[in-house]
Amino acid sequence: MMNCTPLSQREAMTHRSSNIPLMRVVMSKKQTKPYKAKVLQEGWMMHYTDRQCTRKKHYWRLDTKEINLYKDDSSTRFYKEIPLSEILDVKYTPNQSLENTAHFLEIRTRKSAYYMS
Repeated sequence: MMNCTPLSQREAMTHRSSNIPLMRVVMSKKQTKPYKAKVLQEGWMMHYTDRQCTRKKHYWRLDTKEINLYKDDSSTRFYKEIPLSEILDVKYTPNQSLENTAHFLEIRTRKSAYYMS
């Protein structure tokens, strides 16, 4: 018969902290996507949102179901995912009007507005 002695509190903390929390594993898996969908358009874009004015540069891929923002053009790990079904409105500003606006494209969802400059 095996003698199971309880771990001290310190040993238990050390044992637990050496494992990766399940939530982190799930989130990292969720943020990774091998690219199988047919890409309709892709390229680098500067953008900001109605919640955060900091301009960020990401590689955008538009496919038949969603827009994915990636940190670089060869990564399978994406920064943001915007399902096309959640897009409520798209506004495009022609070239001649660009002097008057800070962005040329606006994508609105229920949660956010994305501005491309």
